[in-house]
Amino acid sequence: MSTPVTVQNKVHLLQEEIGQIQTENNILLNAVRAAYRKHHLSDNSIGWEELSDILFDALCQSMGLDGYQEWRDSLKGKE
Repeated sequence: MSTPVTVQNKVHLLQEEIGQIQTENNILLNAVRAAYRKHHLSDNSIGWEELSDILFDALCQSMGLDGYQEWRDSLKGKE
Protein backbone atom coordinates (compact mmCIF):
# COMPACT_ATOMS: atom_id res chain seq x y z
CA MET A 1 0.00 0.00 0.00
CA SER A 2 1.25 3.50 -0.85
CA THR A 3 2.25 5.76 1.96
CA PRO A 4 0.69 9.24 2.12
CA VAL A 5 3.98 10.80 1.00
CA THR A 6 4.11 8.57 -2.08
CA VAL A 7 0.48 9.33 -2.91
CA GLN A 8 1.15 13.05 -2.48
CA ASN A 9 4.17 12.76 -4.79
CA LYS A 10 2.08 10.98 -7.42
CA VAL A 11 -0.63 13.64 -7.16
CA HIS A 12 1.98 16.35 -7.54
CA LEU A 13 3.48 14.66 -10.62
CA LEU A 14 0.05 14.26 -12.18
CA GLN A 15 -0.73 17.93 -11.53
CA GLU A 16 2.53 18.89 -13.26
CA GLU A 17 1.63 16.71 -16.27
CA ILE A 18 -1.81 18.29 -16.45
CA GLY A 19 -0.20 21.73 -16.40
CA GLN A 20 2.12 20.75 -19.25
CA ILE A 21 -0.79 19.40 -21.29
CA GLN A 22 -2.77 22.58 -20.68
CA THR A 23 0.19 24.70 -21.79
CA GLU A 24 0.62 22.64 -24.95
CA ASN A 25 -3.12 22.83 -25.62
CA ASN A 26 -3.04 26.63 -25.30
CA ILE A 27 -0.11 26.88 -27.72
CA LEU A 28 -1.92 24.71 -30.29
CA LEU A 29 -5.19 26.59 -29.79
CA ASN A 30 -3.48 29.95 -30.33
CA ALA A 31 -1.84 28.63 -33.51
CA VAL A 32 -5.18 27.43 -34.88
CA ARG A 33 -6.76 30.77 -34.02
CA ALA A 34 -3.98 32.66 -35.81
CA ALA A 35 -4.32 30.46 -38.89
CA TYR A 36 -8.09 30.93 -38.90
CA ARG A 37 -7.71 34.70 -38.58
CA LYS A 38 -5.27 34.85 -41.48
CA HIS A 39 -6.93 32.36 -43.84
CA HIS A 40 -10.64 32.76 -43.18
CA LEU A 41 -11.02 36.26 -41.80
CA SER A 42 -8.38 37.82 -44.07
CA ASP A 43 -6.88 39.48 -41.01
CA ASN A 44 -3.94 41.51 -42.29
CA SER A 45 -2.81 42.34 -38.75
CA ILE A 46 -1.06 38.97 -38.76
CA GLY A 47 1.56 38.50 -41.44
CA TRP A 48 2.46 35.30 -43.27
CA GLU A 49 5.89 35.15 -41.64
CA GLU A 50 4.37 35.68 -38.19
CA LEU A 51 1.84 32.92 -38.84
CA SER A 52 4.59 30.63 -40.08
CA ASP A 53 6.57 31.23 -36.86
CA ILE A 54 3.49 30.61 -34.70
CA LEU A 55 2.72 27.34 -36.49
CA PHE A 56 6.35 26.21 -36.41
CA ASP A 57 6.60 26.89 -32.68
CA ALA A 58 3.32 25.06 -32.00
CA LEU A 59 4.36 22.02 -34.03
CA CYS A 60 7.78 21.84 -32.38
CA GLN A 61 6.24 22.24 -28.93
CA SER A 62 3.80 19.44 -29.64
CA MET A 63 5.99 17.05 -31.66
CA GLY A 64 9.44 17.99 -30.44
CA LEU A 65 12.08 19.25 -32.85
CA ASP A 66 13.08 15.72 -33.90
CA GLY A 67 9.45 14.75 -34.46
CA TYR A 68 8.91 17.89 -36.51
CA GLN A 69 11.96 17.13 -38.65
CA GLU A 70 10.83 13.53 -39.21
CA TRP A 71 7.40 14.79 -40.26
CA ARG A 72 8.95 17.34 -42.66
CA ASP A 73 11.18 14.65 -44.12
CA SER A 74 8.14 12.42 -44.67
CA LEU A 75 6.58 15.17 -46.80
CA LYS A 76 9.50 15.43 -49.22
CA GLY A 77 8.32 14.63 -52.69
CA LYS A 78 4.70 15.33 -51.72
CA GLU A 79 5.03 19.10 -51.93
